[in-house]
Amino acid sequence: MVKQGIDILILDHHIIDELNPYATVINCMDGHYPNNTLSGAGVVYKFIKEYDKKHNIKYADKYLDLLALGCIADIVDLRNYETRFLTQQGIEHFAKHNEFLHELIIKQAYSLQGKVTIKGIGWYIAPLLNAVVRVGETEDRINVFRALIGEQENIEYQPRRKKKTDPKPPVEIQSLQQSMVRNCISLKGKQDRIVKKSVEDLNKKIKSNKLDKDRILIVDVTEELDNNFTGLVANKLSEYYKRPSILLRKKANKKEKDNKEDKKEILYGGSCRNYRLFPIVSFKDFLNELGTFNYTAGHSEAFGFEIKEENVSITKQKVNKILEKVKIEDVYKVDYEIPVGRLKNKHVEQVGKWQDLWGNQLDEPLFAITDIYISTDKIKLIGSKKNLIKFEANNIIFVKKYVNEEIYNSMILKKSKGLNKKRAGRVKLDIVGKFVVNTWEDKGYPQIEIVDFNVVEDNEVLF
Repeated sequence: MVKQGIDILILDHHIIDELNPYATVINCMDGHYPNNTLSGAGVVYKFIKEYDKKHNIKYADKYLDLLALGCIADIVDLRNYETRFLTQQGIEHFAKHNEFLHELIIKQAYSLQGKVTIKGIGWYIAPLLNAVVRVGETEDRINVFRALIGEQENIEYQPRRKKKTDPKPPVEIQSLQQSMVRNCISLKGKQDRIVKKSVEDLNKKIKSNKLDKDRILIVDVTEELDNNFTGLVANKLSEYYKRPSILLRKKANKKEKDNKEDKKEILYGGSCRNYRLFPIVSFKDFLNELGTFNYTAGHSEAFGFEIKEENVSITKQKVNKILEKVKIEDVYKVDYEIPVGRLKNKHVEQVGKWQDLWGNQLDEPLFAITDIYISTDKIKLIGSKKNLIKFEANNIIFVKKYVNEEIYNSMILKKSKGLNKKRAGRVKLDIVGKFVVNTWEDKGYPQIEIVDFNVVEDNEVLF
């Protein structure tokens, strides 16, 4: 509804909790437009498109790549036909009109494997810009915005020595866009280090106070965590403890009149994050039904809140009672189960060739591959950082990325304690995995990317 005489125009996509009497609000959640899955970037694109029609110009489509970036970064539902079509159009024209995005693609070419996809943007492009907002100074944010809108400036850059004994490299002249891409990567590294340290510190607090005994993790982080990292750390803790997390942050005291005396009311805000494998469909709805929160605001699985101090313990009691029979373990919903003996590479290829489609609630299919009997000496821990498990069964390659020696030892049943540290001779593996096609030098290689596994020792006697 347009209100005359109001100078402020708000384009938004969040759920409308109340009418704003001070502005005209254009929002895909208002019920008037049939697609409520567009992000803020999508709402802005549609607004510019209508402006183009009114003034007989064509500017909107130049910004389709920004629409794609915004929709993917905000994890909107790409099962909607219009949102997926517009996002795909943006991917096909990604960085065509934007020098800064073009430089990001060049810098992340190895991780992107030479092509722009939904998952690629979500994993390797959007987090760099997110880091600028969370970690960067005001100057960093301004300069990245300047780079994004195409301003030009030459900036001197002094490359580092590879070794202390090497001569000092010559100064390079970089464009504003190249310089800000380098800055984005540096800030992402800084953010990762801060988050890692914060998680380590909070783990000590959680374990010393036995907070992990509760069915949902509820932690006061007022003194331990910077506000900018609350959501990121909540995600990490949810993954680590395999349950939803609520990170509390004390807000400013509010005074209330009670029997003509000043009474301080302590309120908490913070961030809530669901765990992707936990049996709560909507974490936000679950908490609202408890009746203990002043409000919750945001997406169904990632949102902010306000709660009174006295209601925190009540919330904990209610949650533990409701979820007392829930096991804290990973439960995967797989699309198909098949013994490895019946699986062929052509089956992996048939699914893997569509891997560019997955992302943003169009989930990649999961498969349970069972009855993998294998000698442990054929299971290898490889890579310069020893962070990749690889083996072959029934002529099919299996890989598990980003591992460590502890995960490898658990797969080969090697004991880490006691006098006997031998590995098992043979094991039986049941695997939850994804079918992918790994491309190398323009040739595709089907393989199964291991998500999780169960392993037992195979004591069968072979003759």
